[in-house]
Amino acid sequence: MTLDMEGNILHQLVLPPDNPQLTEESLSVQYEFSGGQFLIFTASTIHKAGPGASGIRHGDFDIRLEKLVYDPLTGFSEAEEADFNSINWSAIDGMAFVPPIAPSSIFSSFPPNNFNDYYPYGPEYVNTSFERNLDNCSENIIENGFNIEDWSNGSEDKPYGMVMTQDKIVISALLNRLIMWTGINEELGGDNLEGLKCEDTANPCLHYERSTYQWGEAYVLFINKSDLSLDKAVHLGTMSGSDFQPKIIQTSDGGFAVSGTISACPDGLDMVPGNENMMVIKLDANGNVEWRNHFTGPADASCGFSVTEAPDGGLVLAGNSENETPLGEEENYYILKISPKKCDYFGTVIHPNQSNNNDYIVSGQEIWSTDVTVAARVVVPDGAELRIIGSAGTPITIHFAHSQSEFEFEDPSMIGISVQPGGKLVVQYATLTGVSCNGQDFMWDGISVEGRPDLPQTPANQGYCTMVSANIVNARHGLFACGMQAQKTTYAQPPSGSTGSQNILTNASLVTDANGGAKIVDVGSHFINNYRSVHFVKYNYNQNNSFFNSTQFVSDGPLVDANYRKQPLSLNFSINEARGTFIHASIWATRVRFSNCDFSGSTAIIEDFRPIGITGAQPQIIASGGNMNNLKIGVEAQDFLQSALSNVDLNNITFDNVTRGVELRNTAMDRVQGCHFLNIPNTGGYANLLPIGVATSNTFGPEIVGNDFHGTNNNFDTYGLVVFNSMEQGADIRENEFFDTRIGNQFEGSNTLLSARCNDYTGMGFSGWSVTSKQGFGDLGNQGSGQQGSPKADNEFFDPCVDALLDNHIFSNGIAFEYHDKTGNPHPAVEDCVSPIVDLTTHVDFSVLACATSEPPCDPPCKYTEFINSNQTLKDRNKALRGIIHPGVDSEDN
Repeated sequence: MTLDMEGNILHQLVLPPDNPQLTEESLSVQYEFSGGQFLIFTASTIHKAGPGASGIRHGDFDIRLEKLVYDPLTGFSEAEEADFNSINWSAIDGMAFVPPIAPSSIFSSFPPNNFNDYYPYGPEYVNTSFERNLDNCSENIIENGFNIEDWSNGSEDKPYGMVMTQDKIVISALLNRLIMWTGINEELGGDNLEGLKCEDTANPCLHYERSTYQWGEAYVLFINKSDLSLDKAVHLGTMSGSDFQPKIIQTSDGGFAVSGTISACPDGLDMVPGNENMMVIKLDANGNVEWRNHFTGPADASCGFSVTEAPDGGLVLAGNSENETPLGEEENYYILKISPKKCDYFGTVIHPNQSNNNDYIVSGQEIWSTDVTVAARVVVPDGAELRIIGSAGTPITIHFAHSQSEFEFEDPSMIGISVQPGGKLVVQYATLTGVSCNGQDFMWDGISVEGRPDLPQTPANQGYCTMVSANIVNARHGLFACGMQAQKTTYAQPPSGSTGSQNILTNASLVTDANGGAKIVDVGSHFINNYRSVHFVKYNYNQNNSFFNSTQFVSDGPLVDANYRKQPLSLNFSINEARGTFIHASIWATRVRFSNCDFSGSTAIIEDFRPIGITGAQPQIIASGGNMNNLKIGVEAQDFLQSALSNVDLNNITFDNVTRGVELRNTAMDRVQGCHFLNIPNTGGYANLLPIGVATSNTFGPEIVGNDFHGTNNNFDTYGLVVFNSMEQGADIRENEFFDTRIGNQFEGSNTLLSARCNDYTGMGFSGWSVTSKQGFGDLGNQGSGQQGSPKADNEFFDPCVDALLDNHIFSNGIAFEYHDKTGNPHPAVEDCVSPIVDLTTHVDFSVLACATSEPPCDPPCKYTEFINSNQTLKDRNKALRGIIHPGVDSEDN
């Protein structure tokens, strides 16, 4: 059954049993998006009722697994089903029954193993290698008033939990359950036949005072998704206790955890005190048991009903506790936290050198020139210097421990490096990464370089960090120009299935401060698979001399910490998608330079979950050369007030397979020049991010010049350039080339003083130009001038005008403007392919197209003088401001 957000039924499917003697009950469900289909897997029990004393005493329960295909429009359809049981049905007590539901017995291929000489027992085990062999075990003898009813004559096999891996369905089940009771058990048909009795009064684990106990074999079943065949069955042991219902989860290390309830003596463990205990079993990714334990806490007994993983990698069990009181049994909620297993570190290990905290404080100049493991926060204070130095031939590796495993929840601390103002860090030919523990790679917390935002950027005032040919790998926060610490953080999260919020404590996140000013310089380093690689906070734009030269920012797959997963999006059934790097570089209210740097994402990650290359709030982003590949967004900048301090200067960068190459919102005097936008993808991912080379919104005087834009399929909604609401602040769009996009450039809303000249359009799917209103409002200034000798629009449209109804040169949706062309244009806009509302005029002018010239570099004072001596139009102002903000070559209109 599927429901909408208000609880109304959208689709439902009823699958009647395939035998009138059977009933079916669904216990677990999982779903995924695979191969273009929504697949739903359900685990159920199918039950054949027994005829009481004359036949099967309790009936038979088997596991049924069904694969359904779900279509949001048409609903469910059944694809496959498979059944599993612990034994086959057979002729019992002289009566023949229907053939086995399951094609084979789980026990025949995966018999229960023994733990510490503790075997399962029951009639079906007689004369087998795993028979329980006590001298006083007999089906025909009642001892001490106890009988054991063997359900395995029919076997009760039930699935209680289900998770999915990439190619397996993993089910926690209890198989071949038995029940022991005193005297006649009415629930089993009033059968008073003598049952199996295994009462060993000399063994405290086989002596009972309660009247009813249940026994069964706990298993984890690994089933192939492709054909629902059983690949492997892992025996967890003989479990007892009426509340033992094994629930399974997948853990961040790729393994599994199973919870439940246990009584008596669990296999190979200490005897359970009291009646029952919480039970938890940890398995690795292959299903091998890593450890098992039971707990009761401050109570006479306890039961475990669910398990989840904490942010630190430990486990949290939930259930209830039981205490005997004069008024009867009292039950309370019981929640238990199990700390994660700590790693064993080898070689030189750096531990805290302070008695009252988790810090290792560097004194004077300290040099690390060999591999070490760090299990502390390394602090480089004022006046100290830490040099991590390898060589090109002998690089070194520094492993940082997993802070969420190393320190207890009540005493959180980051594990990484903290450079305080006046401190200095140098890293050369060294890899800084997390530890690998029990086959699992872990993330570490990263480097923070603290500053003093009110002081100049000098070594005495600020933290300094210099990196050359270094590697920062698997960090939560790679290299941050601000303070950073770990702390318990309260945040609001809606409870499942309800509204409102609840407070939750977690130490999973690191908290940063707003103290900018640190100087970071990098040459030739690699930032690989970090959640966020570099981050800068507010500091004086002109004083920040931080830069990155030939740096590689890489995200080549999912992060190693599975806790970093993208939350499901609306109407996206592929829940809990693994994500790679979130952001490579982020900048808040300061200036950072990037020269010949590469930023990449992974095509193994869906488009919406791929990284952002560079993002900024009120930033100055200066980037030249290099590449942006397989990203969600290449460069993103935004402000709130169109401040002239917030802008980008991008030059000669290649964007390849980037959903949104450049995104600018409320910035001013941006310049995007000489960039290449290749393979603008056909789809924008699950968040409906439209594929656009450059998108501007409410920007102030941008200059987009000399770029080329290439789509991959002009039948899809791909755009070279979109300008929204440049209003009366102007925008200069010149000398760009557009190939194979659906629309070359789209001008939305109010663009009163926008000028688009000397651009080329080839292979457009819909139109070279699209001029549209936004919410019924929009305008566009006249393009070119009708005056003799003045510049014309001079855009070239290479697509032939074959259908006068398509307006494939210039399309305007209700916005009138003048468009002035000239006879010297070899590929002009053709009137039949221009919307009638556009006033197209072709002037007699046979001059060749010559749209741009270049001037030699000019420093800012010269730009100011040039503006004073000009006519001081808006165009003159914008040109002068761009020259002051972005000194260098400035292209000129002819």
